[in-house]
Amino acid sequence: MTSSRASDPYNVLAAIDAAVENPVILVQLLHSCRDRDSAFDMLQREFGWNEHQARAVMDMQFRRVVEEDRQLIRRQLEGDD
Repeated sequence: MTSSRASDPYNVLAAIDAAVENPVILVQLLHSCRDRDSAFDMLQREFGWNEHQARAVMDMQFRRVVEEDRQLIRRQLEGDD
């Protein structure tokens, strides 16, 4: 039996499992987001994840796909950091 707590490790692993099972969909969703906050909100809305689940997925380094981070990387490459 699993715990119903939002931060239950099982619930977090379930979100991570869903994310890695649908990486193209996940990356497309994140790529469409302007910044991390909108990506976080979109993950919760689109996948039905709670706050802890969405944070765990964002911590998987997929956050580098959002436009804000892509622009930062481009600026750093251009020497404009």
